[in-house]
Amino acid sequence: MPPVQIGQMAGTIAGAALAPGVGASVGGLVGMLAGMAVQGQIDKATEGQERKTLSNQLGTGPSSSAQAPAAPPQGAPTRVWVDETVQGGKLIAGHFETRYLL
Repeated sequence: MPPVQIGQMAGTIAGAALAPGVGASVGGLVGMLAGMAVQGQIDKATEGQERKTLSNQLGTGPSSSAQAPAAPPQGAPTRVWVDETVQGGKLIAGHFETRYLL
């Protein structure tokens, strides 16, 4: 069950116990907001871990397959936007590159 639902449920129960009538709705709102804050922290930690794992995977390259020799560029060079790349184990933010597209 997501933290938002757990927070809303716990807040509703606590609010109803402390202030019957209005307490349930106020407690549910407070619990839901607290659950959203917790979910945000969980998402941030998960995203950081996924980025690190992806960076490690991209940095190692293919280990089992041999790469074919690079063919000479064909076509006209085109300036393209690259979101993120990993070069030398470092993450390089979005930038423009010149690439040969077929």
